[in-house]
Amino acid sequence: MLKQKQVAVGRFEFKYALKGKRMSWQTELKLSDLEPSTRLEVTCRRCGLSHYAGQAELMKRPEFAQAYLDEVEGVLHCSNRFCWGKVRIALIHDDKMEGFVGGMA
Repeated sequence: MLKQKQVAVGRFEFKYALKGKRMSWQTELKLSDLEPSTRLEVTCRRCGLSHYAGQAELMKRPEFAQAYLDEVEGVLHCSNRFCWGKVRIALIHDDKMEGFVGGMA
């Protein structure tokens, strides 16, 4: 049986398995680490509805003050009132093209 750790953020509780937890960029990056102008794409896993949420907009909610991005993803839900499904979040690329600078010099 896996031991679990409960972390309370605001009025929400997150349960983590201490053994076998997957690590990703979302578990290492806090919402407060992002710049206020950063936008996140929020996509519903059930119906596919997408919308964009800014970091500053999400930081207005007190439960997200010290939350990691995987915790934010676990709390958010679809904005369609008939769906209410779980969502997936992704960082938006700033569309700057950079050429390859490496090589044999």
